[in-house]
Amino acid sequence: MKCGRALAVPVVRIEEKINIRGVRGDLPHFPQAVSQDSPDSVIHLDEYRPLPPLSPAAMPEEQARHQNQEAYRQCVFRLRWSKLQRDAYVTQHFGGKRFYQLTLEEQQLLIYRLRTLRLPDS
Repeated sequence: MKCGRALAVPVVRIEEKINIRGVRGDLPHFPQAVSQDSPDSVIHLDEYRPLPPLSPAAMPEEQARHQNQEAYRQCVFRLRWSKLQRDAYVTQHFGGKRFYQLTLEEQQLLIYRLRTLRLPDS
């Protein structure tokens, strides 16, 4: 059984509404790409605030990832790096990966490298 006549909905292309298309080499116009660090970031904080603790029932691997993430945030806070700086460093040294894509061993190596960047020159 067919329903009555379908209502005609006008089709409007997004390009007709918003013309933000750029050329090669322009900065992206996506808000998440050009916005400042997220509220979860540490760069804007005057003093460091740790991540909320995990539940005691968390798996050991999840606890290890949480500890690595906390250590990574502390290093980034001490270096006062923006999101772009820290992402560029991770992708440069770990084959284009992001922090969350790294294995536990790679995360620990990254944390070691970030800590050694803060060592005073002897």
